[in-house]
Amino acid sequence: MKKNADDKDAAALLPEAYRQASDVRKAMNSNTYNNGSAGDRWMEIASQLQVAAQMYSQIKSIPAAAKVIPNPWSPTLKIQEAKQKAAEEYYNQGPHEVARYSGYKEALEASDRSLINNTGTQRPPLREELAERLVNNCYNQLLSRIRSGVSF
Repeated sequence: MKKNADDKDAAALLPEAYRQASDVRKAMNSNTYNNGSAGDRWMEIASQLQVAAQMYSQIKSIPAAAKVIPNPWSPTLKIQEAKQKAAEEYYNQGPHEVARYSGYKEALEASDRSLINNTGTQRPPLREELAERLVNNCYNQLLSRIRSGVSF
């Protein structure tokens, strides 16, 4: 319909095709990708919902399509909810990662290594402090990526 606004066949097929595609995406929840790891399943749902967002944008931008589907479903809120749930699940994984943290020096930041190697009177940070800083840094980077819409 973008190339030919008078395409009667496309106009006849579009409503049913759109309904099927949007119904599948509206029904997505954590059970849709229940074999994915925490957070990743919600990012996959957000990715699938992006397809619906593209359909919405196309319908709104093509007058002939907007006549056939005057009120397309906007998945914007569901995308935001999915990304928020992903962030929460990633954040909740943090304590488990802290528990598994082995203190491997390559995983530490340069400032952490310099504190560990400090020979002065200042006490080096405790392993728990380093692990907490590491998890917080990962969490903040994750939130930044989710907010900016970067998929992984």
